[in-house]
Amino acid sequence: MHDHETNSKHKIILCGRSLYLYPRDETLFGAIHTLYPDCYDLRYIEKLWITAKKGKFQKLKKLVRHGIWFILFGLYLIRLVKFAYHYKGSRIIIFPGNHFFCLLFSLINKRFHLQCIVMYDNWISIYSASQSGQYLRVRQKIRFVLEKAVNHHCQHLFVLSQEYLNYFTSLYGSSPQQYHIIPLCVDSLWLSLPQNNTSPMSYDVKVAYWGGFLTHHGLEVLLKASEILQHEPIQFLLYGDGPMLSHMQSMIQEKNLNHVFIKGYYEDDSDLIREIDKADITVGHLKDSHDAQLIGPNKLIQGLSRGKSVISIYSKHLENNYQSCHGEYPIVFFDGTAQDLAKQILYLKADLKKRMHLKQCAIQAAKEKHSNECLLNTLREVLESVSFNTNCH
Repeated sequence: MHDHETNSKHKIILCGRSLYLYPRDETLFGAIHTLYPDCYDLRYIEKLWITAKKGKFQKLKKLVRHGIWFILFGLYLIRLVKFAYHYKGSRIIIFPGNHFFCLLFSLINKRFHLQCIVMYDNWISIYSASQSGQYLRVRQKIRFVLEKAVNHHCQHLFVLSQEYLNYFTSLYGSSPQQYHIIPLCVDSLWLSLPQNNTSPMSYDVKVAYWGGFLTHHGLEVLLKASEILQHEPIQFLLYGDGPMLSHMQSMIQEKNLNHVFIKGYYEDDSDLIREIDKADITVGHLKDSHDAQLIGPNKLIQGLSRGKSVISIYSKHLENNYQSCHGEYPIVFFDGTAQDLAKQILYLKADLKKRMHLKQCAIQAAKEKHSNECLLNTLREVLESVSFNTNCH
């Protein structure tokens, strides 16, 4: 396969706007580059999404970020078309979050007979995300139309799970043959970095959350659970940043939640892992919104990788995909209420033997389903199965 790639004009070409240090982008690029070291990387790497998390003027930074992208968009597209024309028949892999770019290139590829095979990492549903956020109905409609067009015109689409595949085919009437399941993967550091459990034991148990402070992530549920448990020797560590930060700070102050600490955003994975190792319990989805029933979030599989006791809102996807360890789940489910979340935290706090058993189950599940080897094997099968003679839709 590698000889064929090297000795022909059929290349793997990576393109689109890609988020610097974002887990999906980083692991996908790493896997493709490992399989095809001679691939052409034409991505535009955006770092501003990280700086936009910090400090004030987030809306202004977002506007500038999008403005810069659209100014460069036309020139970038022309460059890619010229490149694809020179390497007709190549496989074009477009990274997540580039729906409009993917649609335009798919149409150009068909109209001008570039004969390229376009593959797009569909990642998460932008339409589903708009339904769970504070979006106007017209914006939701635009996202629906755009996502539907991409799902119809792009030849091959990567999805995160069988549930996501069913969601897209049911909602947009697209063909199941277009989709390839490429699971979420953790950076190898999450599985390989030695465990660090030498944190001060001033609290019996520490609960950690990390990621974006967004409404649909259910952080209010976590804070309400912390209020219920504020007289217990339990500490809550929150790592991240985002639109809900000021609201969370106000809630912590008003409710006098002195056992809840907002630690900020950690750019370096090694530093974040060392912090997470201080925790006993971590969380996945805390709210049944967006794609909670379709996929587990990055923080869930990262928590599993570190052998943590992970609590997540119940979903059929998690139930179907993580049954192991003699029929026991590596994830503890709760019903979505703060009361039940607090109950499950207390249950795990009281049962050290249970937490130690979950640790083994969690690491086993992460290695079996989310390791680099798993991603490499799946991606290799998908890319080798895609024929150079595939026709455009």
